[in-house]
Amino acid sequence: MDSFFFVPFAAIASELVTSPIDTLRVNKQVFSQSSFSIIKYIYKKDGIRGFYRSLPPAIGRHMIYTTLRVNLYEKTRNKNDNILKKLLCASSVSAFSQLIASPNDYIRIQLQTKRNYRLSTCIFDIYKNKGVIGFWYGWKPNISRAAIVSAGTLVSYDASKIYYKKKFENNQIIQLASSTTSGIIAGILSNPVDTVKSLIMSNKYKDLNSCILFFKKNGIFSLYRGFPYQCLRITVWQICFWSTLENIRILFDKEEFA
Repeated sequence: MDSFFFVPFAAIASELVTSPIDTLRVNKQVFSQSSFSIIKYIYKKDGIRGFYRSLPPAIGRHMIYTTLRVNLYEKTRNKNDNILKKLLCASSVSAFSQLIASPNDYIRIQLQTKRNYRLSTCIFDIYKNKGVIGFWYGWKPNISRAAIVSAGTLVSYDASKIYYKKKFENNQIIQLASSTTSGIIAGILSNPVDTVKSLIMSNKYKDLNSCILFFKKNGIFSLYRGFPYQCLRITVWQICFWSTLENIRILFDKEEFA
């Protein structure tokens, strides 16, 4: 049971590394600006701190979302299950976990896209304008995104690890190769629904219908706005997370994720 608590530690370490990439990714999905313009604006307003303003809700999200989804997936899936069963398991536990953690995501994206916002002001404004239920604004695309991302991260890491164990003997190489593979797969699969989530949670668009009109106007490739940063962020996050988690478990004489 004590291995349950290793997950949030690994998730927080990964978020500390990738928070600036995530801030850039969300801004690229929401605003039609160059990467240089976004970086320049954020740095001018808040300096380096500006790239970490959304860190508190991001950490709060992972304390719930990642802790639940990783542990529930490992406990409920069978190692010998086929890919389809593992996909269903990962999607189900991730959707459940994200539903609980969704308010943190909404606050996080508000802080990333309303660049002069402060955490306390953001929370107060959401409650004032929408009440408690307002913290779950955009939960539908958020849950869809979580289900797809976990299918691409948990299941592909699971499957990749089995594959790379047959190719390599060094655990560090196996972890790195599995993490990189799962990050790239998750980035490709999740970018369209992640863009929808960012557009809605930033309040730039009201609902899915208005997002569809946006995509019709701007073409199919607009679904992949911010893709390089989405793919980079998830891949780096996966490498940091799994390397940290696996090595902590080994350090405390626990079985590796399998």
